[in-house]
Amino acid sequence: TVFVFRPPMRRRNGKKAEDKSKEKAPLDEEDEDQPDSVTKELAGVRFSYLWKICYVLFGLAAACYLGYRYSSFLKLLHENDMWFSQISELEREISFRTESGLYYSYYKQLVNTPLLSQGLHDLCHDNTTESSRTINIIERFNIFQEIVLAGLYKWLSPRVDPVYFYIDAVFGLQALYVVALFGSAWLLSDSLLAGVLAVAFYLFNWIDGTRVPVAVPLRESFALPFIAVQICFTIVSLKHHNVNGLSQVITMATVFFSSLLVALTWQFAQFVFLLEGFALFAVQVMGIVPTAKVHCLMLCQTIALVVVSILQFFNTMLLGSLFISFTIAATVVFLVQGYQNPRGRTLITSLAKFVFSIVAVLSLTVLVHVIVKRLLSIDEDEHVYKFVSAKLGFTPRTNLRDFDALIYLCEPAFKLQPLDTYQRLMVTWMLQCYCSVVIVLLARLFHNLYYLITSSGTAFTTFEPSLKPHYAFIVILNAFFCFVAATTLRFKVLCVPYMCVLAAAGVSDHTMWTAVLQRVRIKGKPLAEMIRFVTVTVLIAALTYREIPKLQKQAEELREFYDPDTVQLMNWINTDTAPDAIIAGSMQLMAGVKLCTGRTITNHPHFENKLLRERTLQVYQMYAKRSPQDVYDILKAMETNYIILEDSICIISPDPDYPYCRLPDQLDLVNGHVLDESTGKIVSGLRPSDWPRFCDAIRLNTPVYNKFFKLVFSNKTFRVYRLK
Repeated sequence: TVFVFRPPMRRRNGKKAEDKSKEKAPLDEEDEDQPDSVTKELAGVRFSYLWKICYVLFGLAAACYLGYRYSSFLKLLHENDMWFSQISELEREISFRTESGLYYSYYKQLVNTPLLSQGLHDLCHDNTTESSRTINIIERFNIFQEIVLAGLYKWLSPRVDPVYFYIDAVFGLQALYVVALFGSAWLLSDSLLAGVLAVAFYLFNWIDGTRVPVAVPLRESFALPFIAVQICFTIVSLKHHNVNGLSQVITMATVFFSSLLVALTWQFAQFVFLLEGFALFAVQVMGIVPTAKVHCLMLCQTIALVVVSILQFFNTMLLGSLFISFTIAATVVFLVQGYQNPRGRTLITSLAKFVFSIVAVLSLTVLVHVIVKRLLSIDEDEHVYKFVSAKLGFTPRTNLRDFDALIYLCEPAFKLQPLDTYQRLMVTWMLQCYCSVVIVLLARLFHNLYYLITSSGTAFTTFEPSLKPHYAFIVILNAFFCFVAATTLRFKVLCVPYMCVLAAAGVSDHTMWTAVLQRVRIKGKPLAEMIRFVTVTVLIAALTYREIPKLQKQAEELREFYDPDTVQLMNWINTDTAPDAIIAGSMQLMAGVKLCTGRTITNHPHFENKLLRERTLQVYQMYAKRSPQDVYDILKAMETNYIILEDSICIISPDPDYPYCRLPDQLDLVNGHVLDESTGKIVSGLRPSDWPRFCDAIRLNTPVYNKFFKLVFSNKTFRVYRLK
C-alpha cells in the first residue's frame, strides 16, 4: 500500500469548493480502506516471522533430542561392553588403555589434590612422568579438559564418583557433536529433514564415526564436537557472506572460540586447521567466496593457535605449525592479488593467475615453515615428515632405519583404510547417497572453475556461482578429510561424519531436486517439493525400520572387562614396591602403571617430543639383541628400579601381511642386526648380533643376566625384574 501526502487546498469560492468536496469524497473512501490492507499485511509479516521462530525452535529441539539419544546410546554401549558400573575402580582405570590412561591420570591427580592450585603447580613441575626429568605437563600435553573437569568436580562436589563425572562429560559432548552435524546439514540444504537424515546416517554408521565407547579419554573425543561447531558456523559465515554487523561479529567470535577449544583439547588441531585452510583458499581461488571473508576465517583460527601456544607456556610446535605458515603465505598471495579474484582478460592469463595462486601459496608455505623452524629451533615434528615420507613410499621399509617412522607405520590407527569400512557404509545406503550427491556437486564446482578461467574480467559481484559457497567449502574440505582417512585409518572420524552431512544435505536439498526434476520435464515448485518431502521421509523411515533393530541388538550385547593378569600386576606394584620406585616398560603399559599405581615411569605413549622418542628407543633395547650390561647401563642412567617384560611383545609371531611390524624386528633394523629366521626376510646391510634377544634370554636365569637383574614377579603375561 502506498500512502500519498496531499497538502490542504485553499477554498476560492463556494461553488468550486463544493465541487472539490464532491471530487474528494471517493479519495476519502479509498483512504478509509487503506488501514485494513496495512493491518492485513502486518499480520502476514508477523505470522511469517512467528512461523520461522517456531520452525527454528522445533529444529533445535529435534537436534537436542537426537543428540541426547545418541549420547545415551554411546554410554549404554560403553557400560554393556565393560560392565563398567560393576567392576572395581582398578579395573575401570585399566580399561583406559595406552594414552587414554595417561591423560586420565592427570585428572585423577588433580581431583585427589587438596587444592587445585597445588595440583597445577605439581603439573608444571612434574618429575613422575619421565624419570630423572622435570617437565611441564601443561606445556607438553593437551590436558586443559582434565584441568577444567577436575576444577568443576571439586567446585560442584557432585554425588558421583570422579570417573563417572569424567565420562559423563565426554558423552555429553557427543550430544553437542550431533547437534552441530544436524545444524550443518540443515544450513546446507535449508531443510530440517536433512538434519534428521544426517543424524540417522551418522548413528547407523557409529562404528566408523567415533571411538568414544572404546576409548573415552582420547583427545579427539573432546575436540571433534568443537570442530563440528566451528565448521557449522563457518558454513553460516560463508552462506551469508554479504551480511555485516552484529550477526557477522557473533559468527566470527563463535568460529574463534570453537577453534580455541579445538586447539586446547587436541594436538592434531593444527593439521585439521590446515585442511580447512586448503579448502578456504580453494574457494577463494575459484572466485566463489570474497578474499576478505576467507582471510578473516583463517585469521580466527591462526589467532586461536597463537593464544593456545601462549596458554601452553609458548609451545613452539604450535607457533611453527604448517597452518600458521600457510596463513602467512596465503596473506602474501592475497596482497599480490590485491583482494581481487584471479581473473584475466584472456584464457591464458586467467589460467596463469589460477595456477600461480596455488603454486605460490604452497611454495611460500614451505619457505616460511623452514624459516620459522630455524628461528625457533623446532625439531619436535620431524617424526611426522618421516612418517609421511615412508607412508607415500619415498622410503622403502627395507631401507628404513628410523624407529619413529617404523612405530607410526605399524601402529594400527595409522594403517590404510580397510575395504570393509566401505562395505559397512554401503549397507546403510550412505555411501551410495554420498557418491551421487558428490558427483552433482563436483559438476557444479568444475562449472565454477571453468567460468573462472574463461571469464573476461567479470567483476566478482556480478558472478553468481552455480555451487553455493558453503557447499563448495564442505565438498572440498570433505575431499581432504576422506583422502587423509583413506591413507590413515585414525582420521576416518573426520571423514565419515561429513560424508553423512553431505549425503543428507544433497538428498534433501530443494534446488537439487528442482534441477533434477526439470531434467525429466517435471516442472512446478509445489510438485517438486512434494516429491522431495515424500522421498526423504520414506528414506528416513526405511533406514529407521531396517537399522534400529541392529542398534538394539548391539546395545543388548553384554560383555565384561576381564584382564586378571594386568590386575594382578598392578596390585603387586601397589603392595610390593616403594612409592618412589621407577618402572620401565612398553609405552602402552607405562601409562596404565602411572594411572593405577602412581609410580614414576621412564616413558609414555605421548610421542610428540624428540627427547621422549629417543628415550623410548633406549628403553626398548630390552627387546633387542643387546648384552645385559648394555641394557643395565641404559636403564640405570634413567634411575630405573624395575623393568616389566611382556611376552606378547617379545615372542609374538610375525605377521606376513605387515612385515617389520614386530617391535623386535624394528629394533633389529634400527640397530643393524640380522632379523630372526622366523620373519623369513633377508635385508641387506645387516650384521649378526653377538648376543641373543635380551627379553627371551633373561628368562633362562644364567649368571650373566642374574648379575644385573632379579625376577621378582611373573604371571602368564608379565615378568618383572628388579635392577641390582
